[in-house]
Amino acid sequence: MENFKKFKFKSNPSCRCHCCNPCCRCRCQPPFIPEPPTPVCHFLVHVTDAGQLATPDNMVSVIDTATNTVFTTIPVGLKPVGTAITPDGTLVYIVNKGSNTVSVISTATNTVIDTIPGFNGPTGIKTGTICQ
Repeated sequence: MENFKKFKFKSNPSCRCHCCNPCCRCRCQPPFIPEPPTPVCHFLVHVTDAGQLATPDNMVSVIDTATNTVFTTIPVGLKPVGTAITPDGTLVYIVNKGSNTVSVISTATNTVIDTIPGFNGPTGIKTGTICQ
């Protein structure tokens, strides 16, 4: 029983007597079966670090909200100034004003998987949904 201290217990689904509780004396003993614990959710926050006018930076810091610490930093284009995350949470788009690009970050690997060129001093970004 020591191994089950971290588990919640739920009624035995094979029991048909409708009395499954710790005092049950029916043949479907044991009345409770272990259920794995529900994972604790936390979020990652992506923060752009554009640096100073004279010394622009090129990093995105990823903060783990469970500990409020920087989890990792990701190099992106020059002077990142905006972020947008896809609705499914798999990609983060970073606007790089200094290099006129948008970096695409995979949240699974925390790496830049693509860089989209062709902008002229971009400063904002937003995700949306297109339904057909």
